[in-house]
Amino acid sequence: MGEAPTPEASAVELAYSNRGSGPPLVILHGLYGSSTNWRTIANHFENSHEVYLPDLRNHGRSPWTPSMSFSEMASDLVQLLEQNASEAPIVIGHSLGGKVAMALALNSPQWVERLIVVDIAPTTYPPKTHPHLIKAMMDLDLEQLEGRRAQADQALKPSISDPALRQFLLQNLVLKQGRFDWRINLQTINREIGILHGFPVFPDLIQFTKPSLFISGERSNHLTPRHYPSLMALFPEATLKQIARSGHWVHAEQPEEFIRVVDNFISAPEDGG
Repeated sequence: MGEAPTPEASAVELAYSNRGSGPPLVILHGLYGSSTNWRTIANHFENSHEVYLPDLRNHGRSPWTPSMSFSEMASDLVQLLEQNASEAPIVIGHSLGGKVAMALALNSPQWVERLIVVDIAPTTYPPKTHPHLIKAMMDLDLEQLEGRRAQADQALKPSISDPALRQFLLQNLVLKQGRFDWRINLQTINREIGILHGFPVFPDLIQFTKPSLFISGERSNHLTPRHYPSLMALFPEATLKQIARSGHWVHAEQPEEFIRVVDNFISAPEDGG
């Protein structure tokens, strides 16, 4: 399920940082995240690559828009790459960023040299907790916070019991002229969450035939063997790797092993030999 791919989707100019030198490498964050979530991993790869860390639309410092289809988000990246990259990059995407990376690879394969998808599949997921999280954030009375982040944490506690999750979400609360405001566009995310849970339907003949790596967390159910048939249908050259003792946040929970797996994939000959 999901929107049909529309290559002519209108693009916006994404905020991004870049560092290092060498072949380009792009890292895409997940839902409610931003490019800052990946700075530690980027520090490693900047030794051998020029690393681009964009904020997806409606996230971080990037523009707010009334829609965020996968075609639109892929078009945003094409525009960024056309303006800045001298060649097709390696693209790493986690969660929502992984879906955007897959859409980019299928819509515009000329802009992806190698694809690395972290703990997500090209499929539709049940809503689960996302509507609950969005409602909790939208219900937060920002006027009552008096510029104190600890108050926001306490206000979210009855709705979101996990302190680490609260802190992750509250990274999006920014202080502007003495009052807090959300840096993510909760209204658009709430309206488009059905699209974000899904994945575009591509014609049968469309495949990404360059090397791709799909990394799953041992304790996560986002990417499991039941997803492999649909995954391999679109990405026939996919390699599948599971990282032990990690959940959905593979790169944060097991950063050294994550880097080792990615380095091995990047340095492998394209023909696998």
